[in-house]
Amino acid sequence: MTTPHDHTTATATHRRGAYRLGAWRRFCHAQDGAVTIPALLFLPAFFMIMIASVELGVLMMKRTLIEHGVDIATRALRTGSQSLPDHDALKAAVCANMPFMNDCERDLTIEIFRIDPDNWEAALANPVKCTDRTVEDAPDVTLETGAINEMMMLRACLKVTPMTSVDPLARALATDAAGQFRMVTTTVFVNEPKASSATASSSSSTPAGS
Repeated sequence: MTTPHDHTTATATHRRGAYRLGAWRRFCHAQDGAVTIPALLFLPAFFMIMIASVELGVLMMKRTLIEHGVDIATRALRTGSQSLPDHDALKAAVCANMPFMNDCERDLTIEIFRIDPDNWEAALANPVKCTDRTVEDAPDVTLETGAINEMMMLRACLKVTPMTSVDPLARALATDAAGQFRMVTTTVFVNEPKASSATASSSSSTPAGS
């Protein structure tokens, strides 16, 4: 026999079940936070792209700086108005024209050597000599003066440390044991006659009695 108390309990239970079912339906059809979930999924990828873009911009700036520094520092050397300095002095001259570059002289190497105009492959086959912070000894570089009208190649290698190692661009770079990658710039020039040689040649070609 059903009592009024049992009927009241069954009604309350039914109401609670209906409320829970209705709440579940409202939850399934609700659109609150629909934008939040995709944002959370794509936010890490967006940050990675942003960091990689900044990294690429910094690398392009450093590339421009090293090319500008090499061009300014070796202009007198290419025209023959200055004798070839030693490696430390040459690095100091290049780094003086490269602002915002920390440890420039420590991470920079410069080579100057003769090349055969008819055999470029032999010159390009020489491995690029760069610094390595994990090695105490500095690399043995070649600094050749060359003769007049002889073709020379100047090659500078700057080791650069990425801003971070988590973005895809930095992880794609070939780094050494110290976490640095190399940035190489190359220029080719022909030794111009020096001022003293030009003067001596002009004096010797002057007709006698003039």
